[in-house]
Amino acid sequence: MLFLSQIKQLPAPYSSERVKNGLEEWHNRAAAHENSSLDAFAKRVSRDTRGGELLAAVFGNSPFLSQCLLRDLDFARDLIERGPLELCTEILKLLRTSQCAESATLMVTLREFRSKMALLVAAADIAGIWSLSEVTRMLSSFAGEAISTAVNHLLARAAAAGDVKLLNEERPADDSGFTIIGMGKLGAGELNYSSDIDLIALFDHEKIQYTGRKSPQDFFVRLTKDLVKILQ
Repeated sequence: MLFLSQIKQLPAPYSSERVKNGLEEWHNRAAAHENSSLDAFAKRVSRDTRGGELLAAVFGNSPFLSQCLLRDLDFARDLIERGPLELCTEILKLLRTSQCAESATLMVTLREFRSKMALLVAAADIAGIWSLSEVTRMLSSFAGEAISTAVNHLLARAAAAGDVKLLNEERPADDSGFTIIGMGKLGAGELNYSSDIDLIALFDHEKIQYTGRKSPQDFFVRLTKDLVKILQ
């Protein structure tokens, strides 16, 4: 279990009652899971010295991370067995392939990936595996990829509707004339867990190949609103 071998430190649990309840739920969900191998995995982790300390640190300190851990036991096992770096890289790659989904599906996918990223980044943080700069870089990288995925999706959708012509169908945002600028901590690559994402949306009249019936400005105002909706 790679993650457990990488642990350098862990905070003591704030609430022993939460630890007890979390461990009970951990085992109950694993035992009831359709993947029968998860039951043995859950027992192995809780009986391991480092594994038990990790579960106690999560369950005893953070209800949010506890829910993230319990919601997707398959991902929890991947995190513990493969470590955070490989999974983070995998999530970022999967994001890039999600732009062709329907808008409603993409919204759900982004929320699921955001939950997974929150868990793996926070786990690597509290275990002392990643430094502060690595934590903020990973959070910023995910936000950047999520924005790029959503923009590519919206431009591809607009092209299919006959509103714009694209120079690059695989990467619709490339040379499209539509630009999103990340401000503040996102622009600096320093997002933390509670940071807002401040964006500026711009379009180039001379570069954009707009073929819709409304004005380019009306179109891109609507596009920007749809972007915010998808990212929420």
